[in-house]
Amino acid sequence: MILRTTLYTLLLVTGAQCFLSCQSSNGKNERLKASMIQLEINRKQYNYRIPWATERTRTSKEGLAISGKRILTTADDMDGHTLVRVQKNADGKWWQAKVTWVSYPTNLALLEVDDASFWEGVPAARLSDQIPQEGDAQVFRWNQGRVEKWSAEINKVIVGAGQMSFVQHLQLNVDSKINGAGWAEIVVRDGEVVGLTTSATDDNLKVMPTAFVKRILEARESGEFTGLGFFDFGWQAAVNETTTEAFGLPEGKEGVLVTQTGLRTGKESVLQSRDIILEMDGFSITREGLYEDPEFGRLPLTNLATRNHFASDSVEMVVWREGEEVSLTYELPEVVYQSEQVPDSVFDKDPEYLVAGGLLFMPLTGPYLATFGRSQPFLFDYYSNTDVESDRDGLIVIAAVLPDPYTIGYDSLAGSLVDEINGRKIESLADVLLAFRSPPNGFHELQFFPEHTVTKAVVDVGRLEAATARVLLRYSIPAEYVIHDQSRLEQAEKEAKLVSTQLR
Repeated sequence: MILRTTLYTLLLVTGAQCFLSCQSSNGKNERLKASMIQLEINRKQYNYRIPWATERTRTSKEGLAISGKRILTTADDMDGHTLVRVQKNADGKWWQAKVTWVSYPTNLALLEVDDASFWEGVPAARLSDQIPQEGDAQVFRWNQGRVEKWSAEINKVIVGAGQMSFVQHLQLNVDSKINGAGWAEIVVRDGEVVGLTTSATDDNLKVMPTAFVKRILEARESGEFTGLGFFDFGWQAAVNETTTEAFGLPEGKEGVLVTQTGLRTGKESVLQSRDIILEMDGFSITREGLYEDPEFGRLPLTNLATRNHFASDSVEMVVWREGEEVSLTYELPEVVYQSEQVPDSVFDKDPEYLVAGGLLFMPLTGPYLATFGRSQPFLFDYYSNTDVESDRDGLIVIAAVLPDPYTIGYDSLAGSLVDEINGRKIESLADVLLAFRSPPNGFHELQFFPEHTVTKAVVDVGRLEAATARVLLRYSIPAEYVIHDQSRLEQAEKEAKLVSTQLR
């Protein structure tokens, strides 16, 4: 009887605890639901095959109300946005929102709604400071007027490139049966938001931790956010003892071998090729390129660029150079796509192009290369991943040869990288424009990179203007060119006028 009473009492207590915890959990979930915002993004879809043509697309994704009456979401599909609307509680009413900040390298965006009535009953969600390494979680999203909750399991912390950048940072690897995710759905653990989904493959989600997000937002608010930084050098693991012996590295020391510096920026570095990096930011580097993180265990050294650092921050290093240890201070460069010779990405800008008598000139960029899919020409891949033309700011390609009597016989020029036009080195479309305005004689001379089958071509000067006008009309092309670098364009215009004056 005593045993039965004790057991009954235990069940009552356990049941009461469960009731209280379930009530608490449900209360937290209800608050989270009220913080969840639906986004509708209307945007321009750029076409890098037909650069003067754009489509209008609409994307639906998730947003989350945070402190300061702001809406947090990922930067995915914010590129070229024209109208953003938001909805709360799936109540049918939509409010117009404005994008106040978007950072594509971090894959983050903030929105605001001026109408004060929108914020009634919309609490700020709590973003967790912790990065859980494993355990049960839930994924929440709006779907057809209802909030869906999917079971999930956090299985590990990884270091990988962001969804919209090459920069490596901590991410969560999460398993869930949710379908069609990767659009800023919130991942919740113990009533707190621990991350935003950024991509999905089968039953696996990549999740950006809110601890990473909070650090960026807080730095931005304090004026200390200088952008994401990265290590602008190439390296290889020194797992073969012959490598370390060849450089005289003492027994018991290990690190990775620097193979290239200025990998993306082309700038000089305190590091040198053939340095062996022994320490970074106070951490010893293994021969495999790992360090021992005090919270997450062994991680790739690439994480040290974003662990407690932003662009322009200094990272102390110890390297083995020419038989001795040397201490260095490495400054993290900022991720700026436009500074690259072949930019990985181009955002919020119409594709640049120039039409000259049916020859379509375009800059070599990541979005243009993406149009080839897996069939990307080897030469494009080679020049976009090597430093062969390090003295050249950009690369220009004849993207297409539009059919016209002026271009008969020039079909083979499509896909050619332009080296010079009329003796002028070509680094931008402004250079192309200026070169065509400064012919040395009755023909324009085009020189292509030496790896092409056709390395030189000439086109008639006298018929170029009429051919260009005819092609623009025939193919409904609204303008002869679109060039974003106004300073370079103005410089080209001035030089063209000066040349014209001298010729007179």
